[in-house]
Amino acid sequence: MANELFEKWLLSLFDHDPAMGDWRWEVEPINIDPSLAPDFIVLLNHRWSELLNRYDDWQLGTGIEYLYNYSFSDFAFDLRDAPAPLDARIAAIQSIKLMYSDCFAIRCEAALGHKSETASELNCCCYMLWDVTPLSYCEGNPDKEALYSALAEVMEFALGLSNPACIESALHGLGHMTPYYPKARQIIQQYIDRGVKKASSEVDKLLLHYAVAAKEDGIQ
Repeated sequence: MANELFEKWLLSLFDHDPAMGDWRWEVEPINIDPSLAPDFIVLLNHRWSELLNRYDDWQLGTGIEYLYNYSFSDFAFDLRDAPAPLDARIAAIQSIKLMYSDCFAIRCEAALGHKSETASELNCCCYMLWDVTPLSYCEGNPDKEALYSALAEVMEFALGLSNPACIESALHGLGHMTPYYPKARQIIQQYIDRGVKKASSEVDKLLLHYAVAAKEDGIQ
């Protein structure tokens, strides 16, 4: 029964006709029990290869943003604060690494959002992910240290990918976490130290400059 519900939920997130415009203000995907949120995220993040073959960047971007953007849904709150056990929530957050490696890294254009470079809906989603989700703000949560650690692990992983959009997204997220999780600043500094030694392209230099701003709380 849970597998059938998951498949229906998946269709309700991504199976929308781009010609019909933004569905998220008018159509609500299938509701699930908050306790299922972590398990469904893990299942979703193991399906990107299939989903990339079925849906275009607009469909993927709008569906992902619906999940994580608090303006559209409470799903990220459920994932962060749900009645599910902490280990299930941590596993779900850690599985976001697969969204970076199996979705964003493959389909996002090598464009930088903070430079307002034109790109797809999926790029916008990637760049703004940690800006629009409550998932990365855990103050007041009794499990905040474990949650911040898992989130930082995801972002550090994304820094190691080759697509500049993924790197920028990770720096964006770490920059927002620096006031609450000191290790975020350390991860950024490690990226800077590596980058100074090998930065050669203009994109590399722009990312280094962005990393410095993120470390110094200088990003929006």
